[in-house]
Amino acid sequence: MSTVNSLRSRTLTTLNYTVTGNTEAPWVTLAHSLATDMRMWESQVSILQRHYRVLCYDARGHGESPLGNDLLTMETLVSDVIELWDTLEVIESHFIGLSMGGMTGAGLALQHPKRVSSLIACDCRLDAPPQFVDMWEQRIEAVSRGGMEAAVDAILDTWLCNTSEAGRELTESLARELILATPAATYIACAHAIKTLDYKKHLGDLRVPVLYIVGEQDGPHPDAMAELQAQTPDASLVVLVNAAHLSNLDQPDTFNEAMEGFLLKQDGKPKGLTPLEIEHWSSSLVTIAEDMKGAPINVHKLMANNPSLLSAWWTFRTHSVAGGTLGRRAAELAVLRVSVHVGSWYEWASHVDRALDAGISSEEIAAILQYDISKQWTASEATVLQSVDELSCRHAICPDTLAALEIHFTPDQIMDLIAIHGMYITLAGMLLTWDLPLDQPVRERVSEHTDKKSFINASERFVKQRNEQPQAGIMGGQTNHEDTP
Repeated sequence: MSTVNSLRSRTLTTLNYTVTGNTEAPWVTLAHSLATDMRMWESQVSILQRHYRVLCYDARGHGESPLGNDLLTMETLVSDVIELWDTLEVIESHFIGLSMGGMTGAGLALQHPKRVSSLIACDCRLDAPPQFVDMWEQRIEAVSRGGMEAAVDAILDTWLCNTSEAGRELTESLARELILATPAATYIACAHAIKTLDYKKHLGDLRVPVLYIVGEQDGPHPDAMAELQAQTPDASLVVLVNAAHLSNLDQPDTFNEAMEGFLLKQDGKPKGLTPLEIEHWSSSLVTIAEDMKGAPINVHKLMANNPSLLSAWWTFRTHSVAGGTLGRRAAELAVLRVSVHVGSWYEWASHVDRALDAGISSEEIAAILQYDISKQWTASEATVLQSVDELSCRHAICPDTLAALEIHFTPDQIMDLIAIHGMYITLAGMLLTWDLPLDQPVRERVSEHTDKKSFINASERFVKQRNEQPQAGIMGGQTNHEDTP
């Protein structure tokens, strides 16, 4: 089933689009690169329409869509998609975009996360460093002087590298046709918009699954997109061998395999919960919102989906954030150790600054990542960490360790230790279940102690040692009752 139609947007620009595939299936929207049109997706559409309802459109000034008279910006390109979706009553859609289309998809996912089921962003960057801006300035000058004919060969040199002579001839013919069909005014307007790209610094806020695809021979893009993947909470990266900038045309088979595998995996995932922005919170949470000074972190936003739980939890959170009766230093040692046991980077990164403020040194923070650290601590602190290990592994504190705790702590303090352990196990369960991204203010403070990859590697080593030596603990099974370093 296929329909061809056009949308008259509120900015008086008519967008040309097609809809194909199963009318009962999830939506997939495809956005082409600069100087092409929806024809570049023909190989992908033939695959997608078997399982999806597929929307292709010509961006402003491309294909059958006129440029319009208003100033073209990245925000304009994003708004065009939202208007198209609203017109077609598309509540939510997967989005696949290449180059300028991938940039548009990133803007959509950041600004309208509830409308984007998942994002496949291909052969694009999401910032505009000086060398990138210079390249576009040169392209703009060339096209301004000589039209698209003056730039077509330079563009093609970066677009394709198909090693099959017949395949390259076919794809190059289409690519050349698409470039020369693009009005110079369109190319220049879009180039000016792309020069303002500024999405990269916000990638930590992305709430949708992302697949980055890039051609191995697409100039600086493989390295640039590896950086994007590292900064995106739920992202993977596929590098296509023998592919350049138009990787879907260069290597359609491997591109389609990556694309289809990712999409089918997403549609097999439960939707789950998403953090609830504070303006949508229940009126029963007004006091808690005020306590947070209107700036809740992601785990609070997630819990706001269950107002009764957040209200009940907040009382104990307020008690424990200062360490309860246990004291801040001992409490932060416990929280960091729990984070290592469960592999929760979110909790680890969120508490490193608090630990430093509580007087825990950088060397001690690094030592918490080690399984056997008996020589690092006073006896009272060693028993706290030993207790966390036993609660995490055996769900109870062993009699010998409890006897050591009772030398240094009151029954109230011991109960607080057990409760803090349980509280952060619960929080880690929520964070890991719904894969919450770390809050941007915390991401900006990431240091050598909070680097995600380093933490995950250390946590995995820790758990392996723990599983191999379940009885050893941090003190090798020995309890030192003397409170000496």
